[in-house]
Amino acid sequence: MRRSARLLFAAAAGLAGLVAAGLGQPSEAAAPKDTVVVTVTENGKPAAGVDVRVLGEPPGGGEVEYGRASTGPDGRVSIQVPYRVGLVLHAEARYQDVLYKSSEASFGADPNIGVELAVQVFERAAAATLSDLSLGSSSHLLVEYTGDALDITAIFDVVNGSKATFKTEEGLLFPLPQGFTEVKGVGGKPLESNDRGAVVPWPLLPGSNEVQFRFKLPHQDGHVDYVQPLPIRAGRIRLIIDEAPELEVKGAQVLGQETRESQGRKLRVVELRPAEGTLRFTLEGVPYQRYVARWYAAGLSLFLLLGGVALAITGRGGKTRDAARIAAVEQEKAALLAELEVLERERREGEIDDEAYAEDREAILENLAAVLRELEESECAGPKDAAA
Repeated sequence: MRRSARLLFAAAAGLAGLVAAGLGQPSEAAAPKDTVVVTVTENGKPAAGVDVRVLGEPPGGGEVEYGRASTGPDGRVSIQVPYRVGLVLHAEARYQDVLYKSSEASFGADPNIGVELAVQVFERAAAATLSDLSLGSSSHLLVEYTGDALDITAIFDVVNGSKATFKTEEGLLFPLPQGFTEVKGVGGKPLESNDRGAVVPWPLLPGSNEVQFRFKLPHQDGHVDYVQPLPIRAGRIRLIIDEAPELEVKGAQVLGQETRESQGRKLRVVELRPAEGTLRFTLEGVPYQRYVARWYAAGLSLFLLLGGVALAITGRGGKTRDAARIAAVEQEKAALLAELEVLERERREGEIDDEAYAEDREAILENLAAVLRELEESECAGPKDAAA
């Protein structure tokens, strides 16, 4: 009976040793006398060239460094530590600027056996860089005439092709053409600007990130040389501008252009391909009488979603009869646009199904259409009253 118990105990001890070995725990018998052997692994594989140091806590207290060295090709390093009963040891390994520690171990009763320590390190995901970013093919420039300046809305699809988030303290700078003014964000997200252009301060997640901002660009006698450095790679960018009798869009980056009509309004749609990190084209015959083209918000949303031509209307300047009412309607329009943006985000993130999305979107667009009609009627009423 005692023999059976001893055999069972030996088998259990052997099994425990196999389990420990399977879990990557070092065997104490492997370390020679007065030596601490440290094994460093990364994802289960030996990590070579890792700086390691061995520290101990003598019975009297305090912490002492006994030596440091770098691991070899097998991920192991040996450091001489004099045998001392009760000396508690541990190892530290610095890998990719991160400090990792082993569990603690002590010398045993046999002075001829050293100590083995194991440190597991992990490879950090590299942060996304500018080279991981690009402009998607749905990127657009929407151009409106405002007298002696162009009112330009940039709608950029910034694609982060890495698995990590892009974020820097200075943000992502989009340089703008020389002479730009009045930079501001669109779509409710905060935007910064400096004397070079628009700055996107928020993190850009893996995948598609929509960036929108507006700015003005003065022109003289209907001529504009548009030169915009791009901070990231770009394929095609679409330019959409009101058609005009003498309008010409020229340049080596122009791939093609056509005139399209939407609700009685003619728009020039131009396909551009930036080269050498710069978007460059020339506009001739830009109208410079003072009138303001107002894009219908619902049509613009449809354009962004479906890749079609944004719907727009042109209104003449004039005083309104009821400025307070118009201000209230403008606030209602802004709220509806914000609601539409939230709805689109919820759909992209899978928070609502297609049926709920379609119903909510239709309701929002109906309300937007009513608000825009009221704005147009109010603005058209002003000149009539003045004439009366």
